[in-house]
Amino acid sequence: MNHKQLVAHLQAHTEISSWWQQQVTVGYEQSRGLRAKHEMADGYQISRSRTVAAPIAAVYDAWADEATRARWLPDAAFTVRKATPPKSLRLTWEDGTSVEVALTDKGERTTVTVQHNKLADAAAAEQMKGYWAAALGRLAGLW
Repeated sequence: MNHKQLVAHLQAHTEISSWWQQQVTVGYEQSRGLRAKHEMADGYQISRSRTVAAPIAAVYDAWADEATRARWLPDAAFTVRKATPPKSLRLTWEDGTSVEVALTDKGERTTVTVQHNKLADAAAAEQMKGYWAAALGRLAGLW
């Protein structure tokens, strides 16, 4: 059975929620070698987060202001698809992949979560995990 068929089977034969149907199916697929770590239906997906010692408005500005962004995210080429100041940004990366940035206000601190979607393969996912870990480290270093 493919993913949809597995979920349909769980839906028909169990009383677990749709969220758990997806979780059980993905876990099954991973345990059987049918799905790799970080693999989604439309490519690979990774996420990284970091809490920085700055208020949410300042962190958002570090993303939105090109000069400030160049200090911690040099040579990044992307298009902003949607921005919701000071909470989130949705980006199209230069290779056509998708990046979602979520900022969570913690008073004088902000948690930054970056999710990079539609990566081509496991190697690209691992590369971008390292890339975003280093970038968020540089972002945290601004304060």
